[in-house]
Amino acid sequence: MSSSVLLVVLAQTTFALLLGAVGVRLLLLAARTRCAPELALGTGFLGAIVAIPLLGISGFGRSLVGELQFPLLAVALFLLWVSLSSMTCFTWRAFRPAEAWSAALTGGLALMTAAILIGVWHGATTGDPAESSIVAARPWVLLIRLPFTLGLIWTGIEAFRQYGMARRRLALGIGDPVIVNRFLLWGCVSIFSLLNSAAATLLQAQGRGPSNDAVGAAVLAVGGIVGGGLVYLVFMPPEAWLRFVRGRAAA
Repeated sequence: MSSSVLLVVLAQTTFALLLGAVGVRLLLLAARTRCAPELALGTGFLGAIVAIPLLGISGFGRSLVGELQFPLLAVALFLLWVSLSSMTCFTWRAFRPAEAWSAALTGGLALMTAAILIGVWHGATTGDPAESSIVAARPWVLLIRLPFTLGLIWTGIEAFRQYGMARRRLALGIGDPVIVNRFLLWGCVSIFSLLNSAAATLLQAQGRGPSNDAVGAAVLAVGGIVGGGLVYLVFMPPEAWLRFVRGRAAA
């Protein structure tokens, strides 16, 4: 295993552990509170860390069409749909639960994601057995970033909107600096994820990945560590971080 690939494996493992810890905590919280946002985001996080490795195990992206494990691929694509749809559902239920347009947007993005993943399945199952699986489904693989990107943009807008309102409340002496910081960090998660996704798409379009390009490896590694760290600070901040946030606000 090359050093670039090892770096990506370690970073993505770190990301999976952080995201998994947050996902389990959110689901346990949802079991107590019976609230939809915690259930949706916990499901989204855990679905992602299962679906993505399962795609690799199925052979998708690294094997020929004739070598794919189709039952595993079907399960992975379904879990990916559940994950992406659940994360959009979190934005709806957490920020705009009473708005009809936000429910419609959530449903529309879920349908778009389903259509694209069905396209991935069709391309992978009907392609030439001697053809690369990623090539057989390439147009759909690139399109899957579209609903993901739209969802991130919506999440970022809502997070920074709430951050602005929370800052104004804090200035009036009726806010909580920890809540203000969490809105800011959640907005940063969206921005960072968008930038990381754009960089990964550009590298993929150029045929550059962790196995053959140090820049591609670095992008994926930074994405795993920074992305996971930001999510962890939002939902499971250590006491030292909370003291820092409160101390800064008091100063």
